[in-house]
Parts: sequence; structure tokens; C-alpha cells
Amino acid sequence: MSIVAMKKLTLFAPKSSSDEILSKLIKLQCVEIRREEVPYEDLAPCVMSDKKLALENEISRIERTIEALLPYSKKKFSLVKPKIEVDTEKFMSDGSYELAKKTLDEFFEAERCKRQSEADIKAAEDSISELTPWADLDLPLDFRGTDKTFLIRGSVPASASIDALSERLREHYAVSEKISEDTHGIYITVIGLSEYESEILRTLSAVGFTRAADRASDTTAAGIMFEDEKKRGSAKARFFGYERTIRGLADRLDLLKILYDIEKTELEKAKKHEMMLTTEKAELMHAWVPENRLSDLESLFDKYGCAYEFTDPDEGEDAPVMLKNNKFAENFEWVLALYSLPKYGSFDPTFIMAICYTLLFGLMFADVGYGLVMILGGFLVPKILNPSPWANKFFKSFGYCGIACCIMGVLFGGYFGDFPIAFGRSFLGLDMPDSLAIIVDPVLDSLDFMIIGIAVGAVHLIIGMIIKFNIVRKQESLIAAILSVGSWWVLFAGIALMFLLPTVGPWVLGAGALGIFASGFVSEKKWLMKPFKGLLAFYDIINYASDLLSYSRILALGLTSAVIAQVVNILGTMMGPSVAGFIVMIIAFILGHALNIALNAMGTFVHSARLQYVEFFGKFFEDGGRAFDPVKPNSTYTK
Repeated sequence: MSIVAMKKLTLFAPKSSSDEILSKLIKLQCVEIRREEVPYEDLAPCVMSDKKLALENEISRIERTIEALLPYSKKKFSLVKPKIEVDTEKFMSDGSYELAKKTLDEFFEAERCKRQSEADIKAAEDSISELTPWADLDLPLDFRGTDKTFLIRGSVPASASIDALSERLREHYAVSEKISEDTHGIYITVIGLSEYESEILRTLSAVGFTRAADRASDTTAAGIMFEDEKKRGSAKARFFGYERTIRGLADRLDLLKILYDIEKTELEKAKKHEMMLTTEKAELMHAWVPENRLSDLESLFDKYGCAYEFTDPDEGEDAPVMLKNNKFAENFEWVLALYSLPKYGSFDPTFIMAICYTLLFGLMFADVGYGLVMILGGFLVPKILNPSPWANKFFKSFGYCGIACCIMGVLFGGYFGDFPIAFGRSFLGLDMPDSLAIIVDPVLDSLDFMIIGIAVGAVHLIIGMIIKFNIVRKQESLIAAILSVGSWWVLFAGIALMFLLPTVGPWVLGAGALGIFASGFVSEKKWLMKPFKGLLAFYDIINYASDLLSYSRILALGLTSAVIAQVVNILGTMMGPSVAGFIVMIIAFILGHALNIALNAMGTFVHSARLQYVEFFGKFFEDGGRAFDPVKPNSTYTK
């Protein structure tokens, strides 16, 4: 309904209180801090890089902890994820903040110890796996032979012939013993005289011998494996202990979520702080604030002994836009924003657009059944899911469109298409009328329905012209508004009277044409070009005609949803009054109409929006507005 007036804030705050003041401003959510060039040599930008880095690291730790604890949460999965209500000041003062910080430290310590336990388990298992082939060897693993003999352990390929190897080794006064065998090879020990060690090693190498890794232990492999089993058991016990510790921390998940939002808010505050300028004892802030919140800010600044000034935006300055609408229209602000916010200081069409949008939506999707589905979804989903403010408005806008669909459905006879007629004829054997429409049926009386749609479009365009008339009257003059806009109304009235009152119509038509010529004539400054500019003004007749014809899409969308619904009803009732027929009807009804709603609701949304953006806004709308973006608390998990 209106664009909130903005003021420029210039604030000098004591340096000792600036951080606390920023926190209060974040809580008020009514200040958009802006960066300014350094106006004086004594001023310098605030530097918060160290604080930002520390906060970013802390936020990363919190994210990692929340992600790890979520699987252990005792809360059951639910589509409904209500946000946590929290009193931040109480959270910071009652020990909850310290407990949340302690939880982070406990988690990362438990996580570190858990990883160490995993490493210990793997080391023990690797050792056991390595020594398993030597479990039957009754010699210590560090035994290498005597003064004149040597002993080596190793493996040969499974395809090697141990008997043939033994024969070759005897030639060099050495013997081999098979210890074990698996799919990887045959594990053997070889004992020989030290003086023949080089020849023995060459013989072994020839058959693919691989020497086992030395182990500095005076214990047998079985003894070492026994100790490794105990180490593995102990490491597993520690692992599950730390796992239980981490699982127990999941009870504090809400504390961590609150801490996350607090730290994210602190990070945002640090970023905004960097947009301020500082001296030795004070800090300077430039910001945009809504005019209706000045009293709150004045009370805050006076409390801290600040020097401040509120001024109006300079002409042509890029002031942010904040819309103010009633409970109905605010749900359609997102539709307007998809196109563009209005330029600051211009007309906000949200309320009028919301009414026109819902009516056009209802005409294109005129069905009581589909409307009821949209009403239930639009108004119940926000209550159940508790979504974000934007999503809340999104759903409610479709709820209001559903109301329009129900009204139009009664007028044009849409009840899940012609379901009552199809059901009455096929299952009840009743003599049903061809249509339940009060005015016209889009399928049976398509031409009449198209005329109604174009008539509604004409009213829609005239509303846009009325808004334009009022804008021109305020910005220029009443005469300029009459010539540039009113002349077209006279022309349109003359065209209508040509058919209704042929004797009067030409005079009214001529008066309108003269006014249109005059509007172009007056707007041109060069005298030589004035007649051409006057004639060129009539070119808008083509634009108005094409705009009016665009509303024929109302018929196209209305027919699409109605015909698909009828086809679904035919398929659902074709088997007649039987158990199988009733089951088929229910399946066809649910699947067919659900698909029809999904497809045509999207199409209706797009085309209703197009009629606003192109035909309606083209008459008066000044785009280019930038949304007001106040600094505010992070609300990922809390509210």
C-alpha cells in the first residue's frame, strides 16, 4: 500500500560502547549499515579481521559438531522442524553459553581420542595379519642364527615346488622348513652355514623368495599376536567409550544450535563493524533507517551518549525500499519482488496487484475442488511446518488464490471438473445437467467465457491507467493527466458508443483522438516535431489492443484445467458402478486430479504473474527498487 519513508543516519558513538550499540541495533532489526568513503584524515576503517577469522573457525567447529551429533539425536525425524525459542541474554548469563563451549571441547577431544583408538585397532590388526603365517614358528622372531649359521624367514609363490627347492638348498648345506601356506604363498624358514649365505640367497631369489620383515622381539609370533589381541580389545573398549561420550553429547544439541546462531550473528556484527569508521575515541556509522523507527533509535542513542543526525535522502539517491502492506497484501510482496521492487518514492501497487492477481488466478483455475486443496495447503502448511517468513507468505498467497478459485468455480461450474455430473450419471444413474455453471461453462460456452476474460482484462488495464492518471496528476498537473491518460478513456468510450449510440459515438471518439494528439503535441519541445509527435501518440492503440488480446490466455488456461479434469473423470467412471469401477475411480481421481493441480497451478501462477508484469505494470510501474536489508540476528535454528 505504501513505501516506508527512509532516513539517512549519521552516528558518532563512543568507541567503548560501539560493540554494545551494534548488538542492540541487530536486535532492533531496523538499520541498514552502509559503507562510506573516508571523509577526514583522522578517520580510518575499523579492522576486525582477527575477530572474523576467530569467529569463522569457531563456527566451522560448531557446524562440524552439530553434523556429527545429529545422527545420535533422540528427537525423531519429522518434516516439522520448529525453531528454538531462546532468550539470548539469559543464555549468555545462566551458564548455557559456557556449557555449549565446553561441549565443543569435549566433542573434539573425544573425536581425537576416538581416531587414535581407531589407529591403535588398525595397527594391532595389521600386526596380527602380518604374523598369522608365523603363528606355528616356535622360535623368537629376532633369532638370526648362531656364530656359524644363519636363519631367514620368508615366502615363495604358491606355485613353487618345496621339494625341488629343498634339493637345491642341500647342495649348499642348507635346509628349509615349511611353516604355513595360504593363497598368497608358502611361508618357510631356511637355515644354512654363514659361509654359503650368498649362494643360498641366490638360490632362493631364483624361485621368487620374499624375505619377511624383521621384528626386533625375543618373543614368538604367537606371543606377539596374543599381546596384539589384548591391545586390540583395549583399543576397541576405548573406541566404544568415546563413542558413548559423543552420543551423550547429543543431549546438548540444542545448546550448540543456539551457539551457532549467536556466533553467526557475532560474525555478521564484525562484518558490519568493518563498514564503520573510527577515531581514537569514537566510531562513525552511516546507515539507512525507516522513519517509523526513529523513536526507538533515539532512545538507544541517547542512553549511550551518542551524537546523531537523521536526514532525508538526496534527490536521486539509492535509498532502499521497505514495503508496508496489510495482512492480505503482504503475502503477495514476493510476487512483486520477482519482477522488481518499486523505485523509492514511487507508487507501491502491491495491494491492488494482490486483488487483481487472485481474481485472475481464480478465473484461470476456476474450480471449487482445486481451490479447496489450495486453501488447505496454503493455510495449514504454515501452521504445521512453521516455515520462514518468506515461505509463510508464499503458502498463504496460494491459499488466498484458492479462495478465488472456489468463488469462480461456483460461478463457472468447476467441481474437480465435472466430477459431480460424471459420478451422478455413471454410478447413481441420475439425469444430470450438462453443466453446474451459474454464469457460463468454459468448455460448453468458450466464446462467452473468452469475452468475460477480455472484459476483466479491460477493467484490469483501466485500473492501471487510473493509477497512472493519479501519478501524472501529482508529479505534473491535472491537465497533463487528462491529456496523456484521460484522452484514452474518452477514445475507448467513443469506440463503445459507436455501437451503442451511433449518433453520439463519433463526437466522443473525435474528442478522445484530439486529446491524444494534443498530449503528443504538448510534450514535444521542438515546434517542427510537434505535429509528428501528436500523430505518433496514436501508436499506443496497437499496444492497448495487443494488451487486451493477451487476456485471451484466461480462456486458454481455464479450458486446459477443465478439459484435463473432464478426461480424468471419464477415465475414472468408465467402468461403471462396480467394486472394481469404484477402485479405479478413486485411483484415477487421486492421481489424475493431483497431476492436474500440479501442472495447471504452476501454469496459472506464471500467466497470472505475466499479466501483472507486462500488461498491468506497463501502464504505470517504476521499477528499480533495492530491498531494505537491515542487520539482524542469524535465525538458522532459533527465533
